[in-house]
Amino acid sequence: MPGIRRANNVTVFIGFCLISDLAVRDIVGYFLPTWLSSLEWVKEEDERMFESYLRLVELINQEISPSNEMIEDIYKKDNDAQFLTTISGIGVTLATLFSTEIDGIERFSSPSKLCSYAGLVPSTRSSGGKTYHGGLTLEGNWWLRWALVEAMVPVSYADTEIRERLNAMRKIKSANVAKTIMAWWKPRTAQ
Repeated sequence: MPGIRRANNVTVFIGFCLISDLAVRDIVGYFLPTWLSSLEWVKEEDERMFESYLRLVELINQEISPSNEMIEDIYKKDNDAQFLTTISGIGVTLATLFSTEIDGIERFSSPSKLCSYAGLVPSTRSSGGKTYHGGLTLEGNWWLRWALVEAMVPVSYADTEIRERLNAMRKIKSANVAKTIMAWWKPRTAQ
C-alpha cells in the first residue's frame, strides 16, 4: 500500500502544480520518463520534490517485482489457488492469499465457520433475553478478512446478483460497510 500511496502523491503533485488536463495526467503512469524530460519547472523546489518522489516510486517498484514473482511461484504450486482463479474477479494474488490463509478449505465444516475464522461475524451481546448485534469482532484472520472484503468489488463485476445486492447496500450503508456485509453474506450462501 505505501507504494500506491506514494504514486498517488506524485499524481496529486503533478495535478496540483502543473496539469489540469485529466488525459495528460492519465498518461503519466505509462510515459513518465520521457514526458518528465520535456517539463520545465517553474520552481526549483518543485523539481527537487518531484525527483524525490520519483526515486521513491522507483525503489518501491524494484521491491514489488520480486514479490510478484514469489506470489506467482506459490500460485503455480498450489492447486487450491489455481481453482480459486476460476471465480470471475479473483486473480492470482487474491487466490494465493486466500489459499495460504485458509490452509485447506476442508478444515471448515460450513461457510459460517469460514466467516467466523475470517472475523466477518458481527459481535453479539445478550442480556435479559434480548440479543444485540454490533460491528465486527475484529477477531480472526486479518489478511483473510481484508482479502474477502476487497474481492467483493471485482467479483461484483462478474456476478449480477452480487452487484445488485452490493449497490443496494451502498444506498443504505457506506461503501466499505457494504463490501464487508457482502463479504460476510456471499460465503454463507455458497453451496
